Amino acid sequence: MGILSSQTFWWRTLKVNQKSGRGSLSPSSRMARAIFMAVFLGTAFYMIFLLISLGLRVFPSSAPRKFAIPEPGVDLLQHFTGSKQCGITQADLYVAPQASKSHNQTPFCNKRAALLTALSSGGRHGWDEPFVGQGCTYRWFATHEICMILERFNTLTFLGDTIAGDVYTALNILLREDLAFGGLQQWSMGGLDKDDCACEKQFLNEDCAAYRVRSSSEVTSIREGEGNANPYLCERVPHTYIPVTSVPASGRSRDLFQNQTYFHSNPWQPSPVILSLSQLSSSDVNDGLYALEEWLSLATGAERNIPFLILGPPAIREESSQAAKRLEAIASVAKDRHLDVLGLWNMTLPANSPDGWRYGERDALVQAVMVVNWLAMLPTS
Repeated sequence: MGILSSQTFWWRTLKVNQKSGRGSLSPSSRMARAIFMAVFLGTAFYMIFLLISLGLRVFPSSAPRKFAIPEPGVDLLQHFTGSKQCGITQADLYVAPQASKSHNQTPFCNKRAALLTALSSGGRHGWDEPFVGQGCTYRWFATHEICMILERFNTLTFLGDTIAGDVYTALNILLREDLAFGGLQQWSMGGLDKDDCACEKQFLNEDCAAYRVRSSSEVTSIREGEGNANPYLCERVPHTYIPVTSVPASGRSRDLFQNQTYFHSNPWQPSPVILSLSQLSSSDVNDGLYALEEWLSLATGAERNIPFLILGPPAIREESSQAAKRLEAIASVAKDRHLDVLGLWNMTLPANSPDGWRYGERDALVQAVMVVNWLAMLPTS
């Protein structure tokens, strides 16, 4: 009321110079009116600013977060621990597509279904060359961007055979930015073990499996000075790998899954699951189908938002074509159940592998980034 009263008083003190006979304002009146208009306009603009600011807070933008696109030639792995020791560069794994000259076109997949189709049917331009999607391709995210994506979820679970385990190990390498030992509990290893398990060997040497990280809590519980030279860049969202080696699944595996997914306060915030049953179903397709139904039923019992990504089978060198068809049957049933499927056959067919199942660190890193691309496109609450 004080401001309004003072403004009214100023306005009423504007007097016409009666002596001039022309109704002109006196110099003091013109100055008063100018001051009044300045105050009035300033107040109006301030109120508009407040309303716009309030609107942005109450109704935040729903546009998807945009991520930086690495320029061709930029190596996002160069600063990782062990990059020189392991001899891995980003150019070995990924070729950043050239920017489109048209603003209406992008080389990157802009929908989840298109991404999965492109990655499942993509290929390489030569033996062991970087993998590219068909029609559109995926992004290679920097570690801080992976952290931003993970922040959207309650938890993240990798479930199933060693294929899912390899991808989880690669995710740990990315989050710890350590190509030499990022997937391992190096604080538990002696000097000889480190020599035998560094870099590619953490995937290819079966004796190193005992040192693999199975849960983010194993890393976060060990701090620097206690043997953990490379903690996670981010560690707010828990993640884990749960092995599944039998049908039906062991009680321990089921309990681990329930503890990971059942008890989060926000049921609408996703708790994604990456599931691979290729090894379990390689000899009997019914085992794979049973396992698929078992884990879907267990997830339904959580009454939570638990999206599934099924990892399709890799290229099998030493198995018959009938085995490959049985593995493809699992992916087909998953699609019929409206589950997302990421095929790995084309990705692994022209890649180096000592036994047709294991494909080493380079391919595991690519698969992990593919999974991160899928996570980035999941709807959230």
